[in-house]
Amino acid sequence: MRLQALPRTSSGKIDRSALPIPQRLSENVHTDFLVGTVEFYLSKIWKSVLNIDEIGINDNFFDLGGNSLSLLSLYAEIEKIYPNRLKVIDLFQYPDIYTLSFYLKNVSQGGQKLKLQSTVVPVDYIEGSRHNAESSVWKYTLSADLTKSLVSYANTEKLTSLALLQILFAITLNSISQSQPIFVQTVTDEAKGKELQFHFSDGDEFSDLADQLKVELAKVDNIYQLEDIKVDHKSESGLISAIFSRDSSPKNMKSELYDFFIEVNESSVTQPIEFIFENRSAKFKTRYAEAFFKKFIGLVQLLSRQMQVKN
Repeated sequence: MRLQALPRTSSGKIDRSALPIPQRLSENVHTDFLVGTVEFYLSKIWKSVLNIDEIGINDNFFDLGGNSLSLLSLYAEIEKIYPNRLKVIDLFQYPDIYTLSFYLKNVSQGGQKLKLQSTVVPVDYIEGSRHNAESSVWKYTLSADLTKSLVSYANTEKLTSLALLQILFAITLNSISQSQPIFVQTVTDEAKGKELQFHFSDGDEFSDLADQLKVELAKVDNIYQLEDIKVDHKSESGLISAIFSRDSSPKNMKSELYDFFIEVNESSVTQPIEFIFENRSAKFKTRYAEAFFKKFIGLVQLLSRQMQVKN
């Protein structure tokens, strides 16, 4: 902060103890970042490393008191959440939360192709030869009254209706899986992929799964660029599946990333929810894929009707 003059002692020396507490220079203070966003995690790291309580999205790290030593600490903490995304020199080029978060959201992981986790299912569920197999599509529309009940319950649990459906999707996957954890792919509002993990154990309540999902949705280290994914299912012994909203999926999304997926179409909270199930790679045997979709829809209907009775 600027002073008209430095305070001095009676002997003429600078009186450091009389210096006023610095006022913030930034006019763009923004500390209420959305939980789970890149900005949120960067602000937490900034505050910890610099030992300050307030961070502006455009504040320069070095203007806030950062130096070469604290920069290394900053880099080490960022590396824990975003491994192999940055070099130390990048922090000089992007010294504030706004530009660094933009860089982290768009930087490719070193050009490395990532591989999605699959759900291991019984051997009988896997098609031995897929050369001549065609993908299958099934559709289902939930009635308006059951949709209203489902959305109302999601709000009660402080979840979106899509998040509620992701839990039901994971439960359905768990019913055919032969391993843990259960991996569910989805697409974020920023049109990026996100890999969710669910750990099932005896006695799990729906609320336990909801808590797991909230943690997974808040993570940032499970987000990936769709173009960074390796499309190769030849050696997979399991199935890669996804559930996402039609509104969040980019038009040019490579749906071949997933062996099968459910696209959820929510036009409004009062309009019926439409489900489109596509057995994209035909790796999932048709009769088992259809049974899976029917079981998922059955869970959706069951939960919606239970909530309808309670209300």
